[in-house]
Amino acid sequence: MNKELHIAGVLVHGKVDLLTAIRGEIAALPGAEVHGASEDGKLVVTLEMRDSTAVLDHINAIILIQGVISATLVYQHNESLDSMQEELVYDNHAP
Repeated sequence: MNKELHIAGVLVHGKVDLLTAIRGEIAALPGAEVHGASEDGKLVVTLEMRDSTAVLDHINAIILIQGVISATLVYQHNESLDSMQEELVYDNHAP
């Protein structure tokens, strides 16, 4: 079976007074990365997982963090790990 990499973008909305703790708990999840936060409690998160079930499991784990109001999947893409190793050649681009 061909192994895959699933990349998901998640928008997390949390209580402002708990944002530091929320950010820390999300960052502690394997494959999760917090890329930014707004003053009103929104976090931009990516998840890199082996399959879509793991993505959903992580989103559910985020929802259960104290102070999280919502976690919304806004993007998901998957590729085989083999294709991630292929070199891309572009013949029609200007230098």
